[in-house]
Parts: sequence; C-alpha cells; structure tokens
Amino acid sequence: MAWQKQATNINTTFWLRGV
Repeated sequence: MAWQKQATNINTTFWLRGV
C-alpha cells in the first residue's frame, strides 16, 4: 500500500516541523 507509506511520510514531516 504505497499510499499508506506516503501518508506516514507526510505525518512524519509535519511532526518534525512541529518539533
């Protein structure tokens, strides 16, 4: 499920920006 990996990458990016 490529879309799931893509969503995880986006969430990680937002998390890193939040920090």
